[in-house]
Amino acid sequence: MHEYPKLRNILGAVFSVETGLSDTAQEAMLQRSLLNSEWRAAFQQELYSAASDPQTSWLELLSNDEYEVTDADSEMEAREIAMSLLWQTTFPDQSIPQI
Repeated sequence: MHEYPKLRNILGAVFSVETGLSDTAQEAMLQRSLLNSEWRAAFQQELYSAASDPQTSWLELLSNDEYEVTDADSEMEAREIAMSLLWQTTFPDQSIPQI
């Protein structure tokens, strides 16, 4: 399994329940991060790769020993939650890859 360090970083720093940001503030922080073209390219590659890989554990990406975004009941639910948080802001003109 891939580690996805940028994806983990943004989920832990911006979207975790411990951070406590509002939905609006979370989106603004992601948008601000995406302004850095080097970071954006690496993050887009990671997010696209994770979204395209059926082996990605979205449950683990959203809840692990380091942070918790939410507690989903299934991999599909966890993937849907992650995509709702990240995809549209990161890839506004692209559809989410089917797995």
